[in-house]
Amino acid sequence: MDYKRIYEELIGKAKCRKKPAGYVEKHHIIPKWQGGSNGPSNLVWLTAREHYIAHLLLAKWEGGRHWSAVKIVCEILGFRDSRLYARAREESAKLTSKRMKGDKHYMKLPEYRKNQAEVMRTRIRERGNISKRPDVAKKISEYKTKWHAENKNNLIGEINPMKNPETVAKSIATRKRNRTLKQKEKEQ
Repeated sequence: MDYKRIYEELIGKAKCRKKPAGYVEKHHIIPKWQGGSNGPSNLVWLTAREHYIAHLLLAKWEGGRHWSAVKIVCEILGFRDSRLYARAREESAKLTSKRMKGDKHYMKLPEYRKNQAEVMRTRIRERGNISKRPDVAKKISEYKTKWHAENKNNLIGEINPMKNPETVAKSIATRKRNRTLKQKEKEQ
């Protein structure tokens, strides 16, 4: 599929029309990290759907950091179980790994690590360890007690299907039947 052509058509269509009614988002035609500007010639108004599609097309066409944008959009929209999210996550992780490798990454420098350790010690000294503060611990305990009282049957007792002997027997029978079917398929 010609992702570049589809992307250019989408952007060309958006450039020729007025700003769409309703919710719209600004899209950098050339991303800022690739040297694009915030000038009007590099910005176009897209609907949320078009904006998502534009970033997906860029990721499939050019790859690289564009996958990070797709990953973020997927997380915002809740596409965590899709193949698209998986691919975006994998590509983004590869980029992050590549950036983090080597001794020259700023987070691996001894000065940075020493400074971060000192920052954390200072925060704990100033604020106190929040989970050990009696007032916070009491609030957490009260909240948990209340939640468990209101939701006591969600995970235990008669509402939990695996506590019901009939449901357990049915589940076991289904598993056995599925195993048998798989074995027959393998034999054929």
